[in-house]
Amino acid sequence: MNLDLEECCVSETTGLCLENPLTMLPDYFAPWHRLATEMPQRIADGSMRQETLQMPLLDWARLEGHRQQRLAHLQLGIITMGYVWQDGDEGAAKVLPACVAVPLCGLSKELGIMPVLTHSALILANYRLIDPTKTLELDNMSALYCLPGGKESEWFTLVSTAIEIDFGKGTKALLAILEGVKSGDEKSVSDGLVKLTYAVDAMTETSSRTHEKLSPATFFNTLRLYLRGWGGEDNPLPDGLIYEGVSDQPLQYLYLVTLGKRLFELGEVFLHRVPPSRSFWDNNFPGTQKEELARANSSDPEVVQLCGRTCSERLPSSQ
Repeated sequence: MNLDLEECCVSETTGLCLENPLTMLPDYFAPWHRLATEMPQRIADGSMRQETLQMPLLDWARLEGHRQQRLAHLQLGIITMGYVWQDGDEGAAKVLPACVAVPLCGLSKELGIMPVLTHSALILANYRLIDPTKTLELDNMSALYCLPGGKESEWFTLVSTAIEIDFGKGTKALLAILEGVKSGDEKSVSDGLVKLTYAVDAMTETSSRTHEKLSPATFFNTLRLYLRGWGGEDNPLPDGLIYEGVSDQPLQYLYLVTLGKRLFELGEVFLHRVPPSRSFWDNNFPGTQKEELARANSSDPEVVQLCGRTCSERLPSSQ
């Protein structure tokens, strides 16, 4: 049940988000940055696929370190979504060109992330401080890259990131709960649960701000198109997507970026209110986080009993 935050790439400041994510790659990778930045405009004028096909096939192995790899995965994920969905559901591309597919799949294998625009890219590694001298909070962040939908799209991304950062405030409490269960210390468990509720309250408050700058019409009619993968009966690409240079057969990667939902699910998994599935780990966490969090998760039923008992006895009642 031991959980090392550093090994999990979990920060007490930013939660599961990267601390101070990179904003630029070396000049060799400039074509990725340029097209990812221009993606919304290229979608608007119908030139996204044409521009993508003109990109060179770059060697992703020239990236140095985890942070460069995460930024590159974000850029390629943005480009992928733009290429596939440029013409909407009915005009979805069935083949992703090798100039994107090959480096995206190579990076995805290295990072343990699916080769689509994942939550770990769009939300966990896609922010910067507007004013570095001020506090890390929702109103002092901007997105590195945006999906179609203008400022409303960026707001969705930033609210999701801020929720993740709020979760960071509860990491120490989560560790205290797990250690308390391990040692049978009910007071440590109850104190940890109380502190964890403060983090959940902060996450809930941040989530409630979604509608300040994001309309339902923009989310459902514009943004949602780019927050999913491919494969399955209800998908415009039921057989999946062919990754040129990687596979001659379509590959299915079902995915949906969701607003903070996975963090509440993670809490329920660790407190054993729900059993974790393999897809829960695969869909939501980069390789290192996935491996360490899954390893630390215990199947001991005493977790449920002890947490349930301390919740009923010591947690403050909701008003």
